[in-house]
Amino acid sequence: MMKRLGLGVGIVVAAAGCKDAPAAPRDGEVAIDAAPDGAPDGAVDAPPDGPPDAPPDAPSPSPRCLTGATRLLDVTPRRIGNFARSGSTLYVSVYDPADPQGPASIITIDLTTNTPAAQEFATPRVLYLVSTDGDADADVFATDDTADGSIWRLHPGSPPAVIVAHRPDPAYIAADATHVYWSESTAPGSPDHVVRRALAGGNVEPVMTCGGPFSLHVMGGYVYCSGQSNVLRHRGDGSGSDEGIGGYPLGYPIFAAMVESSGYYFAPFTSTQMILRADNQSALAATVAGTSVVRAASLSATSDYFYVVDLGSAIRRTHRVTGIEESVYPLVVNHDSANQYAVEYGNQLYFDAQDYNLGGVPYLLHCVD
Repeated sequence: MMKRLGLGVGIVVAAAGCKDAPAAPRDGEVAIDAAPDGAPDGAVDAPPDGPPDAPPDAPSPSPRCLTGATRLLDVTPRRIGNFARSGSTLYVSVYDPADPQGPASIITIDLTTNTPAAQEFATPRVLYLVSTDGDADADVFATDDTADGSIWRLHPGSPPAVIVAHRPDPAYIAADATHVYWSESTAPGSPDHVVRRALAGGNVEPVMTCGGPFSLHVMGGYVYCSGQSNVLRHRGDGSGSDEGIGGYPLGYPIFAAMVESSGYYFAPFTSTQMILRADNQSALAATVAGTSVVRAASLSATSDYFYVVDLGSAIRRTHRVTGIEESVYPLVVNHDSANQYAVEYGNQLYFDAQDYNLGGVPYLLHCVD
């Protein structure tokens, strides 16, 4: 299920917590130089005036992101669909670009050793993965829109398991401590419906309608749906009515969104160049940071930084206190992968990007952030 094929880039950065020492490189890992002359945003930005990042706990086998990256996973001729982290386990969904709607698989990687597992899990379609809590050994949930329309649950140490089946075209997904939520399409051209089911089992319940969703998030009993022109929210139990979030230019798609305990954050895909925050008490979003990003494809954060993928330009970060922005890693304009993601673990940034030295083929790379 590749709902964002037309977009091209996404990002998922898990909240930073532990600062584990980076693992030694695996046999066959290849150091990769940063972008060649003329590649977008190849120049190193000036360091921020604010407090610098804490140094790594131990020497890293990977270069700093501004100077290069190390190849961790090569699935060619297949492609990386997307990935999500649960604690020190990274789940990577891969597919055959010659048959993007056909069978796929999931590869797990132990981030404490940077070692992919020998066994792959076969899936009927490339899965859209989302983590409920990247820093904990929490569940990862996924959807596939095959004829059987399934919702999957993945947990470190256990094989993927289908927990809901026979749903019409399930797409974007979110979860909290008690329920899993997803969007599904009941008829071509009609708005998607967001539904939920208790993790313990039971009936599927309606929650809200959201036209053309690009992401779902759950915060404090509310579901937030970002779509083609705005953000809507609704009580997670389905009571009440849809509420539109204002305070920003409407009419632009919103791919870049995330949730923390303090609020729902998003960045419109437009030149307004802002990161906004909404909460359950207000119908208006407030700007929390400016950014040079014009085409915000995805957003996440650590305790110190917001991370934004600027489509076809760079992964950028903005300090949450000083507001100073840096380019973390340059991206190729014509990225040929369906999606691109980044996950932070310890002091390492893991992401799907093209190898400039090997003809633009995308790999899973990592570097010291």
